[in-house]
Amino acid sequence: MEDLTARNEVIQGIADAVNEDDDKDWLVIHYKQDEDLIDDLKARVADGPNRVQGLHWGNHHGTNDFRDVRNVVLVGQITYRRSGYMALGLASGVPVDQLSDTDAEMREGERAHHYLQAACRGAVRKVANGMAGEMRLFLVATPSLTIKDLLWRTFPGCSISDWNAENNLNGKVKLAADYLLERFADPSVMRVKKGEVREAAGIKHKGTFASHVMRNPDFRSFLNGRWIDESGQWFERVEPFKAVDDYVFSPEDA
Repeated sequence: MEDLTARNEVIQGIADAVNEDDDKDWLVIHYKQDEDLIDDLKARVADGPNRVQGLHWGNHHGTNDFRDVRNVVLVGQITYRRSGYMALGLASGVPVDQLSDTDAEMREGERAHHYLQAACRGAVRKVANGMAGEMRLFLVATPSLTIKDLLWRTFPGCSISDWNAENNLNGKVKLAADYLLERFADPSVMRVKKGEVREAAGIKHKGTFASHVMRNPDFRSFLNGRWIDESGQWFERVEPFKAVDDYVFSPEDA
């Protein structure tokens, strides 16, 4: 990243996420030309040398070395010159006179391909009974109106939330979120009644809770990011599939 201010914000944002995650390992995939990014990140992380590992784009495929890492960060993305996408189109059998019509589709397909390859360096590649291993994927990218649709197609069944959504919570919405975190901090608690959360937030009426809290986009992102689902009158703890050692993709699989 040429913008040093943006680079510093990205590194600090990743460092904050790592430091909030106790002692778990993290993999960061970044641009090759920014050789110092991983070292700069490690310097801001408690026990950074032992917790943070790095790969650069272009080397984000064909390795099982990080299969136990459940937190993967993608910084940026691989893009080609237009001639590169045209060459891919021709190699795929697209007629020359139709290359312009398929340019956008080719770009999106390659973006999805590289996101999938990079993500599959981590624990998501550990599969059992047809289910992917538990993993969190953090994406640092240029804002886009279509990015969430692309991610849902690339990672079917995934939950998507804005990285800093919790920072935007305030007032009664934050009271509701804080109460859920407090209750689910007890591992024996599997669900919490919505009415209980509404009362903790100081909201009398169900309609007000529905419109001001449940429909708040940052609160929805908070639920997704914290593995909390809703079912009828309950908030429920989501038990994501745990990565196991029954089967691991080989480099040839990817």
